[in-house]
Amino acid sequence: MIFRKLLAVVFSLILIVLPSIVNAGTAGKIAGSVTDASTGEPVIGVNLLLEGTRLGTATDLDGFYYILNIPPGVYTLTVSAVGYANQTIIEIRVRVDQTTKIDIELEEQILEGEVVVVRAKRPIVEIDRTFATSTVDDQAGVQVRPERARCGSGICREP
Repeated sequence: MIFRKLLAVVFSLILIVLPSIVNAGTAGKIAGSVTDASTGEPVIGVNLLLEGTRLGTATDLDGFYYILNIPPGVYTLTVSAVGYANQTIIEIRVRVDQTTKIDIELEEQILEGEVVVVRAKRPIVEIDRTFATSTVDDQAGVQVRPERARCGSGICREP
């Protein structure tokens, strides 16, 4: 009886510990922050992508980021944000069970574009409309009709 309980406890511990041993030491992490080079303020929503992989992330509200489960090796990190110059950081070494810290300062870049004028045009047929409408473009086509007597509940009233 005691042997069965002891065996059950040992077996349970093996089931709990074994997955962490099997997964230990297979990947690393890149983490850091992104700030504006001129003000030192955190930059929100910056895209960070590891070239040659499907791994990437975006900075949070405080400008921090992290990329998890990166196989060990040497990588290139591409950093981009609207209103800032793109950066490429090369030869980032990721080691097993370690965090590689990379803090990034982005320089502002003014984006200039050409002016595009769009003229709105209403379609002749509105597909999502389920009722009939009439549109009068000018006052010449409007005719005033005399009001009719209104009858309701058996009582008629003259206008």
